[in-house]
Amino acid sequence: MILSKLIAKIAGVYPNYSMEQRALNILNFSVALNCFIGGLFGIVFQMDFSYVSSQIIVSFFVYLLFLFAKRNKNIEIIAVISVILILSLFGLTYMTEGGIDGPTFGIATGYFIIFLSLSTKKTYPVFYPFAYVVALITSMALNYLHPDWVIRYSSTDQRYKDFILNFFQTIIPIYFLFISNRECYQYEQQQVEEKNKQLAIANSTKEKLFAIIGHDLRSPIASLDSLLLMLNEGRISTKDLSLHLQNIQNKTGQIRDLLDNLLYWAVSQMEHLQTKATQLLLFNIVETELSMLREQAAYKQLNIENNIAVNAIIFADNEQAKIILRNILTNAVRYTTNGGTISIIVDENQTQQKVIVTNSGKWNEEQTSTDTTDPKRTGFGLFLSKDFAKRNGGDLEIDKSSSEIVTVKWTVPKHLKNV
Repeated sequence: MILSKLIAKIAGVYPNYSMEQRALNILNFSVALNCFIGGLFGIVFQMDFSYVSSQIIVSFFVYLLFLFAKRNKNIEIIAVISVILILSLFGLTYMTEGGIDGPTFGIATGYFIIFLSLSTKKTYPVFYPFAYVVALITSMALNYLHPDWVIRYSSTDQRYKDFILNFFQTIIPIYFLFISNRECYQYEQQQVEEKNKQLAIANSTKEKLFAIIGHDLRSPIASLDSLLLMLNEGRISTKDLSLHLQNIQNKTGQIRDLLDNLLYWAVSQMEHLQTKATQLLLFNIVETELSMLREQAAYKQLNIENNIAVNAIIFADNEQAKIILRNILTNAVRYTTNGGTISIIVDENQTQQKVIVTNSGKWNEEQTSTDTTDPKRTGFGLFLSKDFAKRNGGDLEIDKSSSEIVTVKWTVPKHLKNV
């Protein structure tokens, strides 16, 4: 955990910084730090002044480059400048740290791995390896042609200590790069797994949607088609005509409600639906929705008792609250047997309110499930209502513990909050 935080501090947090950007930041920071430590090492062990001064100066400029790269996430030019500067430093270090007998060749090989991590389609996948080879050949050629230019170690002990120091200066940034890349791959793997889960949910939802269309939509259309066929063929008497017309009206109402719910559901799945909770007068919304159901309720001789106080307030999205209550009340009217009673009350505690709709009278067998997460079993309206209830910080439950009483409970927050 501490190491991950340290790498994030140096390289930047993925995915805010790409894998290549993190590699560049590790490269620049490690080179700046290594040069600074190398300069201190040179002072302590009394190495050549040109070596010490060059290490300190390069450390300063590379660190500035590191800061600039952290603030500017476009690594195209910065990466090229960094590589050229670092390879130039390697050439200089090669000549000031014993030439072929020094550690620079091993250091450059280690940093070559980091160079490869900078290679993307957007940068220069061939430039970095080519620049490395050119710098290496140039340094070796100068060593061969002008051996007097090479500053030798003053003692074997100095050489061993320099090798040990440079070993750790090389292996640590490579290890940091490994950890950084591993974290990036793990993050991407998590994203893939999350997308797979979302895809599985989407496929499951699609299957449920087809089941809904096959059941909730096909059934009333088939009944409507049959009624219209009987009417067209004259098989319905004048006496029974009003009864069948009422059935036609009920079936078309079911189709309309389903299409409305499907439309709202499609919008919510496309993430274009925003939930904005406001203060609403519950009584007015219930009365508005009941006004569209009074005729059907009267035909079935249903007794509807709206026991909600006139000044009762809930906090929810206005349109979504209407859809929730419309579906609950429509189901109550549609599936309660003739002569039954529908009661609407509000129960509350310190944190939430429950809008409770109770149906007395035998529950229609077409609606047998209390699982509102399965639209195939409860109907699409209640499935959508549960989704909207959760969007508003509440929930929707069906209590069918009694064979003759069904209670639907819509829970909403008592106080306004961001949902």
